[in-house]
Amino acid sequence: GLDRAAEAGVKAIIQPGGSKRDDEVIEAARQVTKGNRNSLFVLIGGGSEKRRMIEACRAAGLTEHVCFPGFLRKDEIVSFLHAADLFILPSYSEGFPYVILEAMSAGLPVIATPVGAVPELIEEGRNGCLVRVGDAEQLADVIERLLQNRKLRHRMGACNRQMALEQFDI
Repeated sequence: GLDRAAEAGVKAIIQPGGSKRDDEVIEAARQVTKGNRNSLFVLIGGGSEKRRMIEACRAAGLTEHVCFPGFLRKDEIVSFLHAADLFILPSYSEGFPYVILEAMSAGLPVIATPVGAVPELIEEGRNGCLVRVGDAEQLADVIERLLQNRKLRHRMGACNRQMALEQFDI
C-alpha cells in the first residue's frame, strides 16, 4: 500500500476501471518498467475488473511494479497522491474528472486522454500531457519522458498546484 509507494523511487498513480482501459495501462507499465526498474504504478479502484487486472499484471511480469490498494477513502487517495510523481487518467470517456483536480491540488503533472472536460483542465506541455485514446505506446512514451525529467514534472506540478488554488475550490 502506501508504505510500498513511499519506498519506491518513482511512482505513478493511475485510476483505471470503468471507462478507463486497463489493457493499455498494463502494456504501458510493462514498456516503462523495462527501462525503469525503479518504477511503481499504483492502480486505484479497479471495481469488478481488479482480479483480471492483477492476473494480467502477473502475466506481464509486473508483480513488483504494480500495487493495487483497491477503492480508497478520499483521505487515502490524497495520501497516495502526495507520495506520487505523476497522475494518469487513461479514460475512453469522462465527464468532469474531479480526481484530476485532486491530483492538480497535490502538485502532480497529469497524463490523460482528451475526453470530456479533460482538455479544459490539461494544457499539453504546460501542466500535463494529453495522449491518444487507446494508444499504449504513446502513453508509455509520455510516462517515460516525465519520469526521466524531474524538472519538467516539478514545473508542471507547480503549475497545477497554482491553478488548483486559484481556480478551484478543493
